[in-house]
Amino acid sequence: VANFTILPTSGPVNWMWTAYYQQIFRANQVLTRVPDIDMDEGLRQRSLGQAHFLRGLAYFNLVTNFQTAPLVTTVPENEEEYYPASASEEELWAQVISDFKMAQSMLPITFANVSGLDQGQIGRATKGAATGFLGKSYLYTEQWGLAATEFEKLILGPELNIYSLTDNYQDNFG
Repeated sequence: VANFTILPTSGPVNWMWTAYYQQIFRANQVLTRVPDIDMDEGLRQRSLGQAHFLRGLAYFNLVTNFQTAPLVTTVPENEEEYYPASASEEELWAQVISDFKMAQSMLPITFANVSGLDQGQIGRATKGAATGFLGKSYLYTEQWGLAATEFEKLILGPELNIYSLTDNYQDNFG
């Protein structure tokens, strides 16, 4: 690991790969099946937004760790669809950015004021999380202006004006 010569069949690498594709599979199930369910529209939008966020996060981690990987955006219907070819790095980044944009448009700023939910919603993906990861995705793909725009939304934007940097840098470690 220290020499960056770890085998792709090693336990931790195999665990990461498997976990990300399990996450992608589950997100694809939500994105495929939830639109047809008769349910509260707000809950539908939040569920789809969270699925987009989680799939985007899984592909973000795959592309930053492996550069190329199979791109699966639907639930496999037959055996041929279980083993797709690897997508290019550009295709993966396009999917990551698309998923984070969708999540950003569907997720609430906070879950604190969502009717019918208790306060035990800390840790769920929010519009701010999608915005932050979208900005980070633009940084990784060297789209500096787009990254700056997304990060400005977090710090300066009127809609997401709930985030700030700490005044004392040392507080990050306390």
